[in-house]
Amino acid sequence: MTSEINEDTDIQMNLPVLDNKFILERTLGSGFSCKVKLGRDAEGKHYAVKIFFSDEHNECANVEIEALSILSHKNIVKIYAA
Repeated sequence: MTSEINEDTDIQMNLPVLDNKFILERTLGSGFSCKVKLGRDAEGKHYAVKIFFSDEHNECANVEIEALSILSHKNIVKIYAA
């Protein structure tokens, strides 16, 4: 779930692109270790993209990824990529 924002941008809206997968739109929220942005893929489907602020938070991110990857519930987010 941690990744760097590329310098590539969406030509139409001049928005940052993350890993050539998601066009990052507005910030949905932020906290101590990360922020969540609205992301859009090439087909126009929207995702919540969680971006951790630094490598110091990798252990926290890995625990969260592991926990969420084994859970399946309509009210719990699904991880598509990490």
